[in-house]
Amino acid sequence: MKTHYADINTEIVSRLRALRKSKHLSQKELAELLGETQAYVSRVERQERRLDVTEFLLWCKALAVDPSLMLPKID
Repeated sequence: MKTHYADINTEIVSRLRALRKSKHLSQKELAELLGETQAYVSRVERQERRLDVTEFLLWCKALAVDPSLMLPKID
């Protein structure tokens, strides 16, 4: 079960990273929108740090995306 959760987290972070890049935002620019550091964004994107639900919602807001579009289907 633990691996399944890790796979879901990997997919969410991958989608957020891809969206950031598609909007031509650097990690530093996203960090500024979030009121965080570039290192924080980097740690999340390298999966050294997990996002909690509130942080996930803030990332979606900063990236101007509906959070439901960032969530993978869970079987």
